[in-house]
Amino acid sequence: MVGGCFLFVPLILPRWRLATTIQIHAIVDSQLSLLISIYEEEKAQLQKDIEVYLSEKEYLMAHYKSEALYEVNRRLRKLHNLEDPLYDQKDSLQRRLKRVQKQRESETDPYMKDLLERWVREGQEELGKLHQVPIEQTPSSVPQTFFDETLERLLKKEIKNLKLVLSQQQNLILQFSYTKNTLNITMPDIHEHLKKWVFYEDQLTILKSLGFQLSASGNRLTLSLTGDKTEILSQVKVILCKIIFEIFALIGFRNESFLCYNEKPAKKSER
Repeated sequence: MVGGCFLFVPLILPRWRLATTIQIHAIVDSQLSLLISIYEEEKAQLQKDIEVYLSEKEYLMAHYKSEALYEVNRRLRKLHNLEDPLYDQKDSLQRRLKRVQKQRESETDPYMKDLLERWVREGQEELGKLHQVPIEQTPSSVPQTFFDETLERLLKKEIKNLKLVLSQQQNLILQFSYTKNTLNITMPDIHEHLKKWVFYEDQLTILKSLGFQLSASGNRLTLSLTGDKTEILSQVKVILCKIIFEIFALIGFRNESFLCYNEKPAKKSER
């Protein structure tokens, strides 16, 4: 179930804690509005860029921006459908209504004008019924809150060496460490992932565009975030959502994602 959370009895290993499995969709689900607003801003900027390049007769650049706009629109459609399963149906009907209304305004034949007006009324009634269908809310708050709380514990230095295992089978891991007011997010084993087609060069380019830097050996990606802890947490949510959504297309990894970390030993005075 999208947005679900599967909990089990914690497995305590020496110094390590395997905390919980998480539905990776839930992280995106809880940030849908934020992601949609980010992509809407990108869409508006790309549309402006295309207009500028066309006016300057820079047709190749306009073409590149058009390709980027197509990709942003594709992502927005996916997000809107996650938010509202009836989105495509509503969007298709709204576009059809717009075409019919435009045709009705220019129609001069009385019979055709009456027919088009009837189609508009019927379409508006159908659209109204679709808008009345309640949207099922995905119960995503529990796993997302747990991830937030665990990340906050890392920033408070209550735990260390936090790992988000996206796929144990594919050894796909994000490692989080916090030192000197800097949160480092690392993805190891890049050579292996490329060799096994876990992701491709294009997706590696997307990770770099998010701020990840490739190590000298080319086998590790690292992103460093500094600043206020609240700001860092907010940035992590956006970056993680984009990684899950853009790189791995919400495939979910068959519920095999989980968190694990090192518990810091208690001080002598606390024992």
